[in-house]
Amino acid sequence: MSKLAEIVHRVRQWLSQRGPAPKETATESPAEQSKREQLFRCAMQILDDAAGAEQVVRQSLREAEQGRAELIGHTQLEADDWLLRQVVSLSVQRLKALSIIPVVPPIPEPARAGGDSESTSHTEAEATAHHKPSSEQQRRERLCRALLKLPVEMRVALILSRMQKRPLRQVAALLGTTETTCLFWLSHGRKQ
Repeated sequence: MSKLAEIVHRVRQWLSQRGPAPKETATESPAEQSKREQLFRCAMQILDDAAGAEQVVRQSLREAEQGRAELIGHTQLEADDWLLRQVVSLSVQRLKALSIIPVVPPIPEPARAGGDSESTSHTEAEATAHHKPSSEQQRRERLCRALLKLPVEMRVALILSRMQKRPLRQVAALLGTTETTCLFWLSHGRKQ
């Protein structure tokens, strides 16, 4: 969670350095700002990309503004649920689009540096000795790698139910599926 808090802080700094605030944030009440931050955190956990999460939240808010006439008869809670469903839906679409693009593995450090292997292996050993990750960090990294290997729907279902601690009924509603399908995604996602 500290990584998420750090990213939220950086995004806020970046937005404040951009100059005058855009119209949509200039007139936001504290409640609207809080709701925007909640939507951003949800999108950030799903996408693990601050810029992508901000785009998803902005697009959801734009669509809500355009469809405001349709939401007038609904309560604030229903409107908030609609926004959250939009954020999850757009995040899933973005993940599916990104999964089509082939991922190129990073170039190893010795190959990039072009130096001899003895000196680079010695400096790598020193670097790992100083920055040895804790067992909690290693567990989180393994979990992140395992999540990235899952199909998008399974990954998002696990994030929503386990990381965000949402009930099964709400996860199914957010993903636009039945509870049975959601249970299938959760059980198979955990197995994989």
